Amino acid sequence: MASPPPLPQVACDITGYSQKELLGKNVKLLVPRPFSDQHDQYVMKHITTGKSTIMDKEAELILMHKERYVIGVTLFVTKISGFGMDSVFMGIMSVLPAPPNTARAWVLGSGVVLSVDAVFSDWFGYRPNDLPGAYFTGIIKDPAKLEE
Repeated sequence: MASPPPLPQVACDITGYSQKELLGKNVKLLVPRPFSDQHDQYVMKHITTGKSTIMDKEAELILMHKERYVIGVTLFVTKISGFGMDSVFMGIMSVLPAPPNTARAWVLGSGVVLSVDAVFSDWFGYRPNDLPGAYFTGIIKDPAKLEE
């Protein structure tokens, strides 16, 4: 069995992981919860039914950095070979530029924080790993900061 090809260095630079840390791992390592919890089900659905919500089109998603903050990316995924469980997929991504002077948080309608970007962590003094699962209203100690 041939070893997998090396990952482009840019993928490692974007995610903060080394090639050794990523090779052979499930891509859901790079997807924040709750989306990572459902990733394998999406893949299985595509393999068994051919139906997909993301294949062969660009989608804007968030990627989880090793330091646990998120990065907005554009992703294009396609199947490149194989059948059924032997399917091989390839993804091409590019980092979305962050709007200037903007901190971003991804929050469910219930107010629960899914993840934040590095700017949010820096501005509000939280480690990105501390925020998923917290209520947004509980992490903003000074609401006036949101207006700055």
